[in-house]
Amino acid sequence: MANNGDLDYFRLPTFFKTFSEDNSMDELRIPLEFVANHGVELPFDYRLVMPKSRQWRVRLLRIASGCHFHAEWADFRIVNNIVHNDFLTFTMVDVGVFHVKRYKPNTGCPPLSDLQTVAEDDSDHSVEPDGDTDDDYEPSEQEIETSDDDDCAYDRGVVDVDGFRHSL
Repeated sequence: MANNGDLDYFRLPTFFKTFSEDNSMDELRIPLEFVANHGVELPFDYRLVMPKSRQWRVRLLRIASGCHFHAEWADFRIVNNIVHNDFLTFTMVDVGVFHVKRYKPNTGCPPLSDLQTVAEDDSDHSVEPDGDTDDDYEPSEQEIETSDDDDCAYDRGVVDVDGFRHSL
């Protein structure tokens, strides 16, 4: 049985959008009614939080046609694999913070990739260096033969400008 804290989440301001490649690639318009009801609470900088606590900063653009998630929206969309007809819910959990959940149009369910946790070892976005690298580089004792420019035969139609060769 849910406690009152869980039920409070359902009372938070929420809206949904169906993503469209026709008009949502670079920005996403927030519904006018949501802006009318919560416009006082809408700052310019937002944090969009996806399942698994993935977070992105986006900026709100206020223009005559309404309020839009604009700056960094395209990056958010690309990284989260949001595609045409995906159904998105936005729940404002704090000023400037939205929980975002994505649903696939053909199943009505969130993609498993949004919900499954990725082990740190399996992450493609690791910033840790590979275990095979180290700073103990030792140059090879084998000498490499090089030729001086005097021994080179220059190509016709090539000009030497400030030590760089350019084709004519």
